[in-house]
Amino acid sequence: MHSARVAAALGAALLAGCAAAPAVPPGAAFLSDETRLVMAMDGRSARARPRQGIDPARVTLVVVEWRAGPHPDIAPGEQAALLAMLQAQLQEGLRDLPAQPAGRPVRLRAAITQLDTVSPLLNTTSALLLFVPLDSGGASVEVEALDASSGQQLAALRFAHTPSLSEFGARFHRLGPAEIALRRAGAAFAALLREGEDGS
Repeated sequence: MHSARVAAALGAALLAGCAAAPAVPPGAAFLSDETRLVMAMDGRSARARPRQGIDPARVTLVVVEWRAGPHPDIAPGEQAALLAMLQAQLQEGLRDLPAQPAGRPVRLRAAITQLDTVSPLLNTTSALLLFVPLDSGGASVEVEALDASSGQQLAALRFAHTPSLSEFGARFHRLGPAEIALRRAGAAFAALLREGEDGS
């Protein structure tokens, strides 16, 4: 009976792992404009390239929101920590951007729009029996830069990440894959902002 339950759990995890491919999920009605988004070839992000150079010294991060819906297995303190992590990753990315003296003041908005935890116990079991942790986890994020005066969207990113098997260790920590996704999202948005219309 116990073996049957383990097999059923592993089968469910396998199906969940297959369904959790790192593809961009539907929008969360967070971005102010989705018409300029272009899907990346890898299917893991959709981007609207900057309309102009953005000066990191004139960027204000005004909101980081939770748009991933209710999560009974995520405590309020964990949710707050995840939002703080995303904010820190975005701020770190901005610090690395080159100065753009002609850049206008910009407001930054961001949201966690999807988040999947993993079961460390299930992944330990599947790793012992099948040599791979099947429960993958991950997160999706949306970020946009807006002109502070006009409110026009200057750049936007919709990003999803599920850790690969090369990030094996993260799958044994309940929020590990989600934390990796948030770090990757911050780096991806910083890289996007480097692509001003003057064309770097």
